[in-house]
Amino acid sequence: MTKRSAALCLLAFTGVCLGQEAQNDIFDKMLEHYRALDGCTVTLGFEMRSDQPGMADLLASMKQTNPGYAVKPNQFAFWSQKKSDAPSPMAVPLPSLYSDGEQLLAAVESMAIYSVEDAPESFGAMLSAGEEDPDAAWKMLPGAQYVFALMSSEPRESLDTFLGDVEYKGVEGEAAEACHVVATSQKEAGGEETKLELRIKAEGEPWLVSVKPDLSGSGAPAGFEVLMTFSDWAPASEAPDQGQLTPQESWQKVDDLAEAVVAKMRGPAQEEDQAASDAGPMANTPAPAFTLPLLGGGEFSPAQHQGKVVVLDFWATWCGPCIRGLPTVTKVTSEYAPKGVAFAAVNLQEQAEKVSEFMANKGWDFAVALDGDGSVADKFGVSAIPHSVIIDKKGVIRHVHVGFDPATYEEELRKELDALLAE
Repeated sequence: MTKRSAALCLLAFTGVCLGQEAQNDIFDKMLEHYRALDGCTVTLGFEMRSDQPGMADLLASMKQTNPGYAVKPNQFAFWSQKKSDAPSPMAVPLPSLYSDGEQLLAAVESMAIYSVEDAPESFGAMLSAGEEDPDAAWKMLPGAQYVFALMSSEPRESLDTFLGDVEYKGVEGEAAEACHVVATSQKEAGGEETKLELRIKAEGEPWLVSVKPDLSGSGAPAGFEVLMTFSDWAPASEAPDQGQLTPQESWQKVDDLAEAVVAKMRGPAQEEDQAASDAGPMANTPAPAFTLPLLGGGEFSPAQHQGKVVVLDFWATWCGPCIRGLPTVTKVTSEYAPKGVAFAAVNLQEQAEKVSEFMANKGWDFAVALDGDGSVADKFGVSAIPHSVIIDKKGVIRHVHVGFDPATYEEELRKELDALLAE
């Protein structure tokens, strides 16, 4: 008996019927299921996974869930399930969303910022408008786009705005966990496409279970994956009495929430270098004291380098932008070392053996400080990596860079180091 035949027999005994017709039109059945609903409740999940030692626990701490609902034609809400809990220092800030049919509010409560606009006429209209607005606030919430498409009056047309052709791949899992697997792709700006794997519940109603992008070729390390999940689906005939979003007086109203989040993570620009926009929220404050073990032996502490400019770069082996940016920052800091610049790449919560093997494979030999529990990253307010910090000769944080822009970073770094060394 072939593996496929065995799987079909197993699923038949567990109450899941997969005749040839069902295999061919399961995607259509899912669309028809959602089109017949007046509304739904669902919990969105966003998580990253890795089979690399030392990474699983860190990534698990970054998992985020947002329960919510969507009721036709244009009422919806999604909110954080962990408002009272301290977020992971590496967690990406996700917005809460609320539309009462008249106004659409979006807020990142941890940053005390929000935006207000007229509610869309329908979910379909919102998706169409989103094609022209890549920074729409609702696009910041992973999975929301799929819910809005499925709950539009014409799910197929809505999904066609961002998904390519679909191909049925079979069934995986057993009994209640069995899922139909569908391959498709998501259309990106510039005509590029990202391959996706969609899973649809095979037993009972055909609810969407998960969406997983194919990261091969993206520079992501082996064993690393990103997953959007959809759980706790249930029909809803009217908007539940939950999720109302009321801005507090202390919150700042902004025109573009996505832009404001990036600005908050980077911090306000220094007056003398407005164009660089690189001063962080801790700029012009004394750098926190710390001592970390160095990979290969010894210790690193800013206190060891009094009178020098110190550059710290927070990174991890699984972070693609970190890997692309480190050759630039290490090249520049090594050139400036004779002038009085000290550098350490601060690795976040990975085992020394893993980092050592990675460094050897890359042929890198710069100083790596091991922040095993992430406590130093917490002290420096690291919320995303790569995150670099430049400390002046007096021990004061002067510049912070979040992310890596290959077009500008080297020039900015050299300019900043020249200015600080000249003081």
